[in-house]
Amino acid sequence: MKILCLTPPMGFCEGFVEALGGEAHFIEKKKFPDGETYIRFPISVADEDVVIVHTGFPEQNDRLMEVFLAVDTARDLGASSVALVMPYMPYARQDRRFREGEPVSIKVVLEILAELDLDYLVVVDIHKEYSLSHFGPGAFNVSVLPYLAEKIKDEVENPLVLAPDRGATLRAKSVANVLNAEWDYLEKRRDRVTGEVTIKPKQISAEGKTVIIVDDMISTGSTLALAAKHLKEAGAKKVIALVAHALMVGDAEKKLKEAGVDRVITANTLAKDYPNIVKVIDVSKYIANFMKERELV
Repeated sequence: MKILCLTPPMGFCEGFVEALGGEAHFIEKKKFPDGETYIRFPISVADEDVVIVHTGFPEQNDRLMEVFLAVDTARDLGASSVALVMPYMPYARQDRRFREGEPVSIKVVLEILAELDLDYLVVVDIHKEYSLSHFGPGAFNVSVLPYLAEKIKDEVENPLVLAPDRGATLRAKSVANVLNAEWDYLEKRRDRVTGEVTIKPKQISAEGKTVIIVDDMISTGSTLALAAKHLKEAGAKKVIALVAHALMVGDAEKKLKEAGVDRVITANTLAKDYPNIVKVIDVSKYIANFMKERELV
């Protein structure tokens, strides 16, 4: 087996390779002056089982072009099998046609990967797991949220777990089970045209609690900031966000701090550095063990 790191998440390749044994090989890549993408494999992959490690953020469009080229190149160079471990899958939030005339973006991405003859795909906490049906057999979603909860279990006193909306309740339940805590969800509304989010306060007893808001990702931080503001006003002692993917776009850190968010707990699924408010937990060995248990490697 050859493990090839393309644009891996921060610190991910090292732990992943250590858990599986072997050596990490980094695919060469660059951008031409006109913006086109170039990659090159540094080793022979003929007759080898190849695992490509890659993330889709930041600069999602570049990351997708890189991985399309890499998967196809591995096949062209005679790899026996090609697997992709892509902790963050971009375009996953557009998993259906919310307004007439829109694409189902994640369908396009996954169908391209399937057409490139990828043997299997492993992703982390994709926005909606049913999206993986567009890839077909061989797609696996790993939730790292319970693992993150286990890692902070001893640091959390008097926890209350909340989902930011009804759609994230299964994620909240999985974390609440680990923390042996109560859980609930907030009433969120998003304008399909403007993207503006509003949160309707619920009668949730947050007084003196460490409230842990659980979701798959933070992007601009607007939704989480609104929720945190309501919870602090309701007497929450601390507000912690626990998410698989902390994109932290724009002035997200400023919004979260001003709203009273004390900490963001996340996994190393992205190729980026983080501000001080974010605590990153390495999930590379957890993903490797998931793959070993299912005999994918």
